[in-house]
Amino acid sequence: MDGKNTFFMNKYVYIIIISLLSFISCKENKDTVTPIPKGIFFKGFINEKSKSLTVGINGYLDTYFDSTRKIGDTVKFLTGIKLYQGSSGYYIASKEKIVFELVNIPFADTASKKDSLWHIMMSNRTSIPFYNASSADSNKSMGLRIRWCDYQGMWYSTEKVAQSGSVTIDTTKDLSSGSVSAHQWFISFEAKLCNNNNTKCFEIKEGKARIKFYNSSMQ
Repeated sequence: MDGKNTFFMNKYVYIIIISLLSFISCKENKDTVTPIPKGIFFKGFINEKSKSLTVGINGYLDTYFDSTRKIGDTVKFLTGIKLYQGSSGYYIASKEKIVFELVNIPFADTASKKDSLWHIMMSNRTSIPFYNASSADSNKSMGLRIRWCDYQGMWYSTEKVAQSGSVTIDTTKDLSSGSVSAHQWFISFEAKLCNNNNTKCFEIKEGKARIKFYNSSMQ
């Protein structure tokens, strides 16, 4: 092969290599789309780090609770869900937990079929404010509270922080079966959480969750 042909052959190989490298680079820089889990989960960014807690993955479980308290002629209903890792022994052990709570949902004490009224409320809402424990605004004295436990076991909450927005309820579904009353929400949100004395805070960005709430204490 003469020098001229060798030159063009080397040039051709060089062009192919550059094209392949550019293609690989574009693929590496392209955002990876993470599918939304089908079950109960939370995902979002905390301190710019992706967090994902999904029931059934890496030992994560869900537990539920609800209660009522009476103030005058009003029944205040609380219901919540906690996502946490089960007993140790998993490949990745974590203290990270998240809790979603509907706080101070009001019902008239004299109202009959409060469970039905609760499902109507859960079905018809497209958003809900964040509960604020220190707010005089009655619209914020009820709502959603989010608590997060980090890898060191320290808890943070939305309840003492003024939030810039509310929680979007994308879809809602009645999951009641027999005597078990349950409702599911798919939510989107961004929120600021602080520790108990507000000396350390962080934000959840691009938060999404599919969560269930139960009613076992209000008929």
